[in-house]
Amino acid sequence: MKYLAFLIIAFSLASCSSVEVVTDYDKTADFGKYKTFGIKTHELGAGAVDPEKINKRNLNHIVTNIREQMVQKGYIESADPDLWVSFYVKVDTKQEVRTTSYGYYGGSPYYYGPYYGYGTGYTDVNLVEFTEGTLIVDLVDSKENKLVWQGVGVKTIDERKIDHGDDIRKVIGQIFYKYKFAPLP
Repeated sequence: MKYLAFLIIAFSLASCSSVEVVTDYDKTADFGKYKTFGIKTHELGAGAVDPEKINKRNLNHIVTNIREQMVQKGYIESADPDLWVSFYVKVDTKQEVRTTSYGYYGGSPYYYGPYYGYGTGYTDVNLVEFTEGTLIVDLVDSKENKLVWQGVGVKTIDERKIDHGDDIRKVIGQIFYKYKFAPLP
């Protein structure tokens, strides 16, 4: 029984570290016409990036990984792009109540003594605090100044780490995995 409880706890902790991604796009946009991109970089404290939550190294990881993903999709970086790529970072401290029950209730079908139907057990209730990071990536048609695609990635992060390069690469990779468009030749 303790082994089962351990597996449940391990699975719930592992599920906290996965990436949740949602995307949406303008169904009327002609994605084949876009051939170039530019990244609108944000300075720390410029509204889209909170300097208390993300450092310059991680900001550079975000820009580098977005650039790599766009190039892999077949786009060319340009000073006068067809698509502007902008991003926003949000970091929140969240709380979650986790319960784990141990013990049993019931009896053996082969024993009908005075204690049938009674058991011992207990439930642990824990309030767990964790940090959740959200990265929003927008692709904006530069000619019409219109949002044509958006990807949002959410992941539990470890605040004790300074460099989140691996987490950032994973989140951006998952976001752009759902981007199914490419420039026409």
